[in-house]
Amino acid sequence: MSVIEYTFPMQSTLRPIVKSYATTLRATTSLPMRRECWAAATADGQWAFERIEDTGTPWVIVYLPRTSSHETIPHYFGTLKAARVAVERGWATENLPSVLRAAHDAGAHTYERYGCPTCDDQRLAHMRAEHEARWIKGARA
Repeated sequence: MSVIEYTFPMQSTLRPIVKSYATTLRATTSLPMRRECWAAATADGQWAFERIEDTGTPWVIVYLPRTSSHETIPHYFGTLKAARVAVERGWATENLPSVLRAAHDAGAHTYERYGCPTCDDQRLAHMRAEHEARWIKGARA
């Protein structure tokens, strides 16, 4: 996970969201112990914010276009607010897998761009080839 510096301008307010909560109940009394947000979506339904139902897990951003497909941003965020800020500043849009794939095809970056699906595939193939070459060399010795 990398630290991301935001250099994009942001609107003065974040767009409204609708939160989904889960309540943890006490085992002995069945009274609510705490209430935590595990998922949220923007009011316009364009973006969703999700995390695994466990404390301290990172947030992921999901883009929900008006089609049957969706895309997940290949980065994690420590808080819901950080994920919302990434959406408002445009960082999330620029890091959609489809946008990164198009930038790669246009030659806008090399295979060293983390998060780009095409770059990740090339990097993985390169690492696999190096590993197999070392393994075969070691087996011959």
